[in-house]
Amino acid sequence: MTLVSRLQSLALTGFLLSLFPLSVALLCFNYALLALDLKPSLRGRLRRSRGFQRHNLLITGIETPHGLHLARAFHSTGHNVTAAATEHRLLPVHVRFSAVLWRFYQLKHTLTDESASESIKEILDIVQNENIDLWIDCSQPRHSSQLRHAKAVVERRSRCLVFLPSDKYTDLFASSDAFLSYAHSQGLPGLDSYQVGSRAEIHDVLNTSRGKKRYKLTGPDGARAKSVLPRRTLSQTYHEISEVMVQKDSPWQLKQHVESQERYTTVGVVVKGHLWAFAASPVSAPQYLDSLPPRSATNKALRSYVEALCRGLGDDFTGHINIDFVTDETPSLTGVEKSHFPVDGRVEPGASLLLFQGLHGYLVLARAYLAVLASVADDVLIKARAGRGVYSLGYDISQLAILPVEKLLTFRIGIIQLFGEFATLAGHILVGQECVYDFRDPLPFCVATQKRAKYIASTDFDKIDQNDIIIISQPPDSQPAIPAC
Repeated sequence: MTLVSRLQSLALTGFLLSLFPLSVALLCFNYALLALDLKPSLRGRLRRSRGFQRHNLLITGIETPHGLHLARAFHSTGHNVTAAATEHRLLPVHVRFSAVLWRFYQLKHTLTDESASESIKEILDIVQNENIDLWIDCSQPRHSSQLRHAKAVVERRSRCLVFLPSDKYTDLFASSDAFLSYAHSQGLPGLDSYQVGSRAEIHDVLNTSRGKKRYKLTGPDGARAKSVLPRRTLSQTYHEISEVMVQKDSPWQLKQHVESQERYTTVGVVVKGHLWAFAASPVSAPQYLDSLPPRSATNKALRSYVEALCRGLGDDFTGHINIDFVTDETPSLTGVEKSHFPVDGRVEPGASLLLFQGLHGYLVLARAYLAVLASVADDVLIKARAGRGVYSLGYDISQLAILPVEKLLTFRIGIIQLFGEFATLAGHILVGQECVYDFRDPLPFCVATQKRAKYIASTDFDKIDQNDIIIISQPPDSQPAIPAC
């Protein structure tokens, strides 16, 4: 451990320890304000209303921010939430202390190849003991094949339904290329992609586009050509292609390249082929989500694409749909035309569910998921209202406070840049929504913060795992830099 790392660890430890009494005081103040709030809760009003039907839900992966968010949504709308999670460390998982849980079960096994049968038995026992109506898995990472097997067992041996697409949709979303190929087969717009087995085929594609589109070459081993095609001059383009070792028996992939940094991520809750809830967020910064206004042209365009995709999937599809988009700008006589193209699609719950905020967001989520139980009569799409941006305090302190100070001390940035980072941090805290904190359920956030503080304080600075600082989970490396808060 170097002297610099030791000093960094000592400084960070002192900073975190100084926050402990402050966090305890803020927690007590939070509960004092709750005690003064005498308004009847939405949960109580709904449960007393005529015709209300209460459901029992099981959420696994409750330790993720969106898993806890779903639990709060169902609890606030009058339902009972049972949660299950594995606890690998001595300290209990923070969601165990949530006030919204009806029951909490500690799982001894995870849905992996080695312990799948034991884990499925544990889950089935919970489903039968708690009379569960609907099981939603929010685990990260997901073990898709084991989860599908668990779905089959649970639905065969109980009356519980599992919010997961059936096996026939597995291959369609197995990879980004598989998803894009399926979307193209449905006539949906997308970026051009070609398998080229000779240099002549590359030239044919470039000549057809007449310079209006640009492309990236990727070899069968994943290696990419140095430049985007076509180059600035014809001779440069020919020279670049002449260096490509492309053959018929090992074709390369020629993909349309969009240089725009304007990207979006979307989430949809789909029941029997109908899109029941939808939200979209621009990808403006890592680990930060900010919902698009529902009436904006971009939101409408993205929603139309997802709705068309759902219609193509058919009435058998029930699950989540997450699609990431990139925007291409084309000059026209009237200005600049924007086209939105998908770059990846996944069928798993993600951080964008956090965009459904407040009581309205809770009602939207509960209504969408419970449609699978046939407890809702119609299929009218409800959009997320434009709310506050969602951020992770752990990530922001790490990247917008600690890291900038370290860069300042090592003369990599100036004082103006430092205060710029501080201003961004202050903006998130003052006007944003922390991804775990909730005014009516503050204890999980407090416990999670203290657990991470103790871990960081007992670990060398240069050996700290970011996943133990960042409460928002990181996206897989194969995906675009879409926040997974």
